[in-house]
Amino acid sequence: MQALAGEYFDPSLLQFGVGNGQAVDLSQFGKVGGQAEGTYSVDVYVNNQSMGMRNINFVHDASGSLLPVLTPADLDGWGVNLKSEEALSALPVSDALPLPLSDYIPDASVKLDFSQMHLLLSVPQLNMKPNQDTLADPLLWQEGEPAFLLNYNLSGNSYQSKNGGSKNDSQGLFGSFQSGLNLGAWRLRNSSTYTHSRQRFDNYDSLGNTRQRTSQSQQKWTSQQTYLQRDIAFLRSQLIMGETSTGSVASQVLDGFSYRGVGLISSDAMSPGSMNGFAPVITGIARSNAQVTVTQNGAVIYQANVAPGPFRFTDLAGSGTSGDLEVSIRESDGSIHGFRQPYSSLPVMQRQGQFRYEMAAGQYYIGHGGYTATGTPGFAMVSAIYGLPWDVTIYGGVIGANDYQSLAIGTGLSLRNYGAVSLDATHSRATHSGDSQPLTGESYRARYSKSMMTTGTSVDLTAYRYSTRNYLSFNDANNRGYDTESGLPDWLNGRRRSTYEVRLNQTLWTNYQLWLSGHRDNYWGSDKTNTNMTAGLSGSVHQVGLSVSYGVDRIRGSGDWPVNRQWTLTMNVPMSLFGSAAPLQNSYATYSLMHDNTGRSSNQLTMGGALLKDNSMNWSVSQNMSNQGSGNSGSASLGYNDSWGSANLGYNYDNNGGRGVTYSANGGLLAHRHGVTMAHNISDAAIVVHTGVPGVKVMNGGATTDRWGNAVVTGVRTYSRNNISIDPASLPEGANPPTSSHALYPTAGAILVDDTPIRLGQQVLMNLFHNGKPVPFGAIAALKGEADQGSIVGEGGQVYLGGMPEKGTLQVKWGTTPDSQCQVPFALPKPVQRSKQDTRWHPIKTMDMTCR
Repeated sequence: MQALAGEYFDPSLLQFGVGNGQAVDLSQFGKVGGQAEGTYSVDVYVNNQSMGMRNINFVHDASGSLLPVLTPADLDGWGVNLKSEEALSALPVSDALPLPLSDYIPDASVKLDFSQMHLLLSVPQLNMKPNQDTLADPLLWQEGEPAFLLNYNLSGNSYQSKNGGSKNDSQGLFGSFQSGLNLGAWRLRNSSTYTHSRQRFDNYDSLGNTRQRTSQSQQKWTSQQTYLQRDIAFLRSQLIMGETSTGSVASQVLDGFSYRGVGLISSDAMSPGSMNGFAPVITGIARSNAQVTVTQNGAVIYQANVAPGPFRFTDLAGSGTSGDLEVSIRESDGSIHGFRQPYSSLPVMQRQGQFRYEMAAGQYYIGHGGYTATGTPGFAMVSAIYGLPWDVTIYGGVIGANDYQSLAIGTGLSLRNYGAVSLDATHSRATHSGDSQPLTGESYRARYSKSMMTTGTSVDLTAYRYSTRNYLSFNDANNRGYDTESGLPDWLNGRRRSTYEVRLNQTLWTNYQLWLSGHRDNYWGSDKTNTNMTAGLSGSVHQVGLSVSYGVDRIRGSGDWPVNRQWTLTMNVPMSLFGSAAPLQNSYATYSLMHDNTGRSSNQLTMGGALLKDNSMNWSVSQNMSNQGSGNSGSASLGYNDSWGSANLGYNYDNNGGRGVTYSANGGLLAHRHGVTMAHNISDAAIVVHTGVPGVKVMNGGATTDRWGNAVVTGVRTYSRNNISIDPASLPEGANPPTSSHALYPTAGAILVDDTPIRLGQQVLMNLFHNGKPVPFGAIAALKGEADQGSIVGEGGQVYLGGMPEKGTLQVKWGTTPDSQCQVPFALPKPVQRSKQDTRWHPIKTMDMTCR
């Protein structure tokens, strides 16, 4: 005969001194590790790797142990390969697993360490995704909800000066707008710009010996492109229709161009381990308070006011179209210098078996800038890149039109320790009206890249291209050039004979960088050249940043185009070196010395920093001293950055009596089913978090809900898991925090709405009685309909409840039978919400309630 024994605690002892108490089922606490069912905030670990904190609902299994309620979507977000087991992949992704995880994945286990609040999952590596695969299962991808979005980038200036008694003033405004409409999987997008300028000056009439006030103004609205786009998930591609341009694949194989038609292109973002597309970066040096204008295909795509010294733009709007960028720098004295920067993506070495393609058909598109075309022929284009074994990549493409054909073929290969190289050739045949013979020619291109980690040297790119006299790209064959209105010569867009580019970087003494970048163009039929070169050395000594750089931009050819050579010495000192006071921690001082080839020198001292607790406000003041009659000049600016975007206001003056004001603002607007919400620029997908409560901070991205309880989270990862959770510290008094974070999987350009209602109410301590006796210890009390957010009843029927509404019903359970549960209808006074400035203690309300 065999007997089994276990430890037992008599629940009646909990009723000591209370009389004949009611029985309560405490069996869940009667074993080691036994706990009540409910939602717990736990740290999730998969194969000893942290996956972050989650609020997860736990239920009892047959043995009484807590078992987490997991879905295939949860497992996918933690790196489990759902397709590795047929039974697992067949389950609905959003439904809870009906059986333990080990029933689907052999040797898998799930354990809750309640003392540490750790949920430990062990999954065989064969059932995990590869490390580089951060994509979610395509079944989880969400196309989003109907929405309208608008990104804006505004910059303007106003300038006044006096010259010999004459008053001159000018105003300028530039706006860049990207609007969009989402409906299901479709994305409608438009990029437009607006420019406005006005000049007023005194004109002296020598005959009448009078001065007349003359005014000139100009404004222009330009729609750059409008297109319709959607994902083709099973092809891992995107379909695009409308006014657009060749994408990343075609631009790596053929010369890019704009068109109006339909295109199909493989998507890097939809492929495991891939990187998103290329964005050009514009760098240069201004000698004074200058206006920098970037044009592409004859249209202005970017304009900004910069202070003297180096500048760097990484957020060009509308630059996704193909075509070289022209950068003109208009100094405060009216002089113009600049350069042309090539814009094309580099061929990417593909892994074995990886295939990228692009197809397009339609009509050659001249755009809406100052572009003059000889024709807009229909065309068809195909380009592809494919990875072969032995680290070899082949690529090629073809363009076919009535009077133009071209064929490109090339290969890229890894040289292992010696870097990587690509070689390609393009043949073109073009027929112009009036020509007796077609023009045929070739273009050859070589590119090289190498990083030598042992010496700290990297050759980011060395490229050389040579074209024969009669070689024409599709752009060359269909246009006569540009009327750029940028102040730069039109022949910069002529047929180039050769192009050379180089970018080098060398690490010195661990914390110093020596760098060099250069570009040079030569043109057929002339001795004209376009040269741009910069070099520098930068590093730090005891947190003080030091940098010296030399730059030259030179356009040599017809016309009087000055050579601009300039070297700059810069020193950046963090003010925190001088003390621990709070104002010094986010402040800095920068000194720069500039000297150019005309003998002009300037010394500039700038001080700036951040204000407010969240550093959302920034300030700067600058003073400049120059020789050669330039005298003194200075500027001051104040900027603010918040969930709605950013704004900046500046003031500057010069030695000629000129005074100017600059201003800028950028951000976005998003219209969705809960209203209209302001946000930062929405570059791709976004998530609207709706709480219904203002001032609540979303932990992902730092956005804060507006007065209507909405916040927009930008910068989300497309086709991947995004966990959206609320910062409990930002909740107002009496709020009931959400019990869990939400996982969302947006596709490209999708607008998702995450409803996370937060219940505002009061803190209540209820003493519950049933049939004249206290409700048993261990009972679960929750608002009716919210059983997963219950509280445990303590001794004497006492239970604490947060976020309680004015009216409602409390559901209380201490067993499964009808006589072991009851309800408590309640009505509370209106809640008193405490402001953030009020530090007074608000006592918890105590109530005696009867449970029926």
